[in-house]
Order: sequence, then structure tokens, then C-alpha cells
Amino acid sequence: MRGARTRLAGAVLAALLLGGASLSAGNPSPLEDVRVLAAEGRRAAARAALDSLLARPDSLSSADRRDAERLRVELEPDGERYEEGLRRLLAEEQEPGPRASLSLAVGHVLFARGKLEEARDFFHRARELGREEEGSLWEGLTDLALGAVSGAREALERAAGSGNRAIRERAFLALGEVHRLAGRCEDALGYYQAVREETHPEAGWWAAAVLREAQCRRKLGETARGRELLQLLLQRAPDSYEAALAEVSLAREPVPEGEGAVAPLPAPAAPDSTAVRYAVQVGAFSLAENAKTLAQRLADNGVAGVRVTSETDGLHRVLVGDCSSRDRAESLGD
Repeated sequence: MRGARTRLAGAVLAALLLGGASLSAGNPSPLEDVRVLAAEGRRAAARAALDSLLARPDSLSSADRRDAERLRVELEPDGERYEEGLRRLLAEEQEPGPRASLSLAVGHVLFARGKLEEARDFFHRARELGREEEGSLWEGLTDLALGAVSGAREALERAAGSGNRAIRERAFLALGEVHRLAGRCEDALGYYQAVREETHPEAGWWAAAVLREAQCRRKLGETARGRELLQLLLQRAPDSYEAALAEVSLAREPVPEGEGAVAPLPAPAAPDSTAVRYAVQVGAFSLAENAKTLAQRLADNGVAGVRVTSETDGLHRVLVGDCSSRDRAESLGD
């Protein structure tokens, strides 16, 4: 998971670099071919081309050389080298705009690695350097992860006023989390509904908002509405991570009598001894107590379908989910 999140941070910087192409009429930058290779996923070829350009002093203008150095860092195959390269570029850069972008990228890497307090410092720096909206969003997300609710709310409310829809929706979802985790589900619902109503099911944070809204509805005793939302999630975003959680939740909860407004799920087929079921293993321990501790922590954090199995090899495995396909289990694992 850490590697996936580090790649996400890299993708943020890649978007900045790949989107920063500047062409003069009739005189394309030598970096254009490299950007094409990177966009096509041919990273090794792009690295080789960049190394060749950077090795020749007269091959690039000063502006293109700076862009080439940044892109070369983003294309590093190793996460540690990527972070080191970002920090080196940040130490060398003088302009506020690039410094802000690099600060965000370093913050993303640190956030993914769980170094939250240091990450927050970089997000704060990016905000002060001009990336007000994105810096505020990530400050808020980091404060939320640190349990600093007051600071999270202040930063997220700044981000919620963004003209960038993606930033605004993420801030709304996080503000809902601030209220939900504080036990104020009534206040959280408005934020989740706003995301659900503004976002297409195949984009943004729609699935996450629907799942959270369903959880709040059920906590407030609105079981029927909660089930409707979970079924809507399965219908409109079946390949999402949240759909796997919704499937587990619905499968484990019987439909109460009198809920005529909610169509029950189809009755399960007769057990098939040859059918393969899939789960996600999140831990394996030689001591049963350690496995139970992890399982309880996951359950306390809202993860559904957690169980511990004891195998003949002496290991106690913590499993999540009961999925009918490998693809669904991999989505849940992500």
C-alpha cells in the first residue's frame, strides 16, 4: 500500500511536469519526445533519453534543463531515490511556484509513509508559497489523520471554497469525516450528500461519499435508506473499492421485517462446493492474541467482514471480505 501511495505522489508531480510542456512555433522542446515516452508508460526509455540530454551541456535551455531534472526525479524507479531527488531539487529551486509544487510532492511521499507531522510542514509550506487550495486540503487531511480535529476543520473549510471541483469534493468528504468520527452523523450527512449529488459515479469521490452516507444513515436508525444507498453503490460503481465493502455489509445484515420499501437482495444460490471464494489477508501471526488485536482494531475503524482463521501451519490469519471474484477481492485489498 505504501508503494501505491508513493506512486500516487509521483503521479501528482508527473501531472505537473507532463502538463507543463511549452512549445514555441516551429521549435519544439527536445523534452517533448521524452514526455511522450513517459505518458505512454515507457519509463526506462524516458529515463535513458533524459540521461542523454542532461549529459550534454548545450542540449537544453536553462528552463528545459530544470524541467528535465524534475522529470528525471519523477521517473526514478525507487521510492527512496525519488524522495531524495525531490528534496535535492527543492533545496536548489528558488522560484516560489516550483518550490510549492515540490513541497507538495515531498509532503505526499511523507504522508504515504506515515510521517504525518513532517508531511504537514511541507503542505503548510506549499500553501504559503501560493498553492493555497491544495495545500489547505492536504493540511486538513494530515490534521485529520493526526487527530487534530480543530485544525483539520479550519484547513478543510478553506479548501472547500475551492473553484477546483476535485479539491472541493475531497474537502467536503473529509469534513463529513470530521463530523462522523465525532459522532455527529446528522452534520456529516450534508457533506456526503453534496458529493453524491455533484459527482458522477465513475469519477471523483462518489462511491466513498455514498458508503459514508449509508453508514451514517444506519447509525441514525435509517436502516432502509442505508440499504438503498449500499445497493445503489453496487449498481452504479460495482468495481470500486467501496463496492466490496458494501457487498460484505449487505451480505451480513438480514433484511428486517417490515422494510417493504427496500427490495431484498436475491436469495443466494445453493452452496457450491467447487465455487472459489476470495478474501484479503491483512496479517498472519504465530500468536492468536496478536491476530485478534489487529482484527479488533480493524473492526473498530469500520472495516466490515473481519475474521481470524487458525491454520494447520500454526499461523493465525486476519482476513477481510468474502468475495465472489478475484477482481473484487483485489479491489478490496487496494
